[in-house]
Amino acid sequence: MAKREKGKDGYFRAKIKYKGETIDVRSQSEKELEEKIRQKKNEIDSGVSVRGKDATFKERGDAWLELKKPDITYPVYKAYKTTLEKYAYPDIGDMKISQVTKSDILGIISGQAEQSAWTRARIGMVMSTVFALAVEDKIITSNPVSSVKVKLPSGSNVRSLTDDEVKLLMSVCEHNPYGLWIEMLYYTGIRQQESVPLTWGRINKKTKTVRIYEALKATGKIGDPKNAYSFREVVIPDDFYNKLMAREGKPDELIFPTEHIKNTNRGGKKMTRKAMARRWKSILRDMDILSGRKTERNKLVGDSMLAPDLTLLCLRHTYATNLCRAGIDVKTAISLMGHSDADMIMKIYSDYTKDQERKAQEKLSAFFSPENEESGSKGGSDNK
Repeated sequence: MAKREKGKDGYFRAKIKYKGETIDVRSQSEKELEEKIRQKKNEIDSGVSVRGKDATFKERGDAWLELKKPDITYPVYKAYKTTLEKYAYPDIGDMKISQVTKSDILGIISGQAEQSAWTRARIGMVMSTVFALAVEDKIITSNPVSSVKVKLPSGSNVRSLTDDEVKLLMSVCEHNPYGLWIEMLYYTGIRQQESVPLTWGRINKKTKTVRIYEALKATGKIGDPKNAYSFREVVIPDDFYNKLMAREGKPDELIFPTEHIKNTNRGGKKMTRKAMARRWKSILRDMDILSGRKTERNKLVGDSMLAPDLTLLCLRHTYATNLCRAGIDVKTAISLMGHSDADMIMKIYSDYTKDQERKAQEKLSAFFSPENEESGSKGGSDNK
């Protein structure tokens, strides 16, 4: 261990060159100082640059905001900025990003106990993306937020449709002008924004698949889909494929335009987010009426007959569940859905398996119940 001189501030300090990088550290003890030097050398050996290590979390956060700004709407940008300025910067804004620890992150999130779980989750998400960019830029080796979990309120997660909801939805799709669009989302699991730029030329007739390589962005423009894994070909089930192609237009025509030539599904412009929201509202309205809700002068009256958490995202979640029910392996499911990792798919598969196990337990409990006359003849030892 090399001898280090103690400064007037009571700290030991070392400033050395290593493989073209400058290591500048200080500590209250020589032993701790040498450990910091060793860690810095290991980081350099692993390809992590020490340049930018003096950058504060606020500097990196502001840089991340500027990087995100062109790809998001102003309200989203403002929400991210407010989250950083209100919750993160007061505690860790002036700290070097390389020195922020998991304990610092937990302190920020736990300190917002009076906030909703959604707010706490957003705080963690925004901070995590700032750290993730620093990892990508090789300023730090790991993301201190990655292991911090924020529990969302029960019932807040997107769910699959029930069997009754599926039957109701399919009945409505038969007559609703937006039914074909909804069925496309249901049978292929593509994201709603991926359906916007679809033209008939994207349908591969030989393989009965749809090619996904564009999507509607938050800015309202058409660009690349959500991530690199979202460039894919998705299988279209035979029955729906035949129904879809019965409406086939020219290769460069949109499959789901916003305006229609009478009695056709052709013509019009690309859908917007508002247009998609209106379409889903129309579907829900018809489902509500079919469920028994009354109308007066063409307006719905009384309470809705539908579950409040029935959203458009449920269609994609249902598709993932159907992949599991059909016996599709996880790797293929990830590819079909355009995910970058298995987390979401594994959760759906796990939830479905638990549900099946619960149903099996209920059936077995009923079968072996003393009230069931058949249970005694289905095994077990005879009393002799």
